[in-house]
Amino acid sequence: MNGTQETRRLQRRPDNPAYVYRTPEWLVAAMRITFAAAGIATGFFTTRDWPNMPLPFLAFAIFLAPAFLGIALWPKPWRRTTKFMADRTGLYFPHNTQLVLAFNDQANEDWLHVPWSRIENLRLSTEIGEEGATCVAFDVEVSKNDREQFFKHVGTPRDRPDHNPAVVYAAYDDSPPFPRITLEILNNLRNPPDVLT
Repeated sequence: MNGTQETRRLQRRPDNPAYVYRTPEWLVAAMRITFAAAGIATGFFTTRDWPNMPLPFLAFAIFLAPAFLGIALWPKPWRRTTKFMADRTGLYFPHNTQLVLAFNDQANEDWLHVPWSRIENLRLSTEIGEEGATCVAFDVEVSKNDREQFFKHVGTPRDRPDHNPAVVYAAYDDSPPFPRITLEILNNLRNPPDVLT
């Protein structure tokens, strides 16, 4: 792999990508509703049986109910669901701070554009540490600095070749979106099918 085009940094989220690989909004909403319901149910059953509860269980429930509600209502973690974006020019990767959650951090809004000439071996694989889960995987040629700033929290596929320090072996296993569909979309963006006229 020796891409002739250079990677470039963007100061903001790319406009109008053809594909966005993220946790679907309906799933995020369902998870938030589930946490809110768990918080409300915990609070309801705790107040209903308050006098009969052992003190350790009561203390745990008093902590758990607001924790579930806080997770459901706090918007920050639910915004960090985009793993990468794609278009006909290549892939866009968010800065590491957009992939993880910390209480006092300020997410860096930078994105890294990697042209298709620097991306090889698009495939289905399994991620190291994720037993049996299928993932979409590919090899990305980037600098050491870009690797540290944009790929620190990205998984590694089991089928990676011998380690090459100039290449990131990336694996994305979220499902949905389904890895097979993602792989097909990426292949079509990289090598667009001929349009019959």
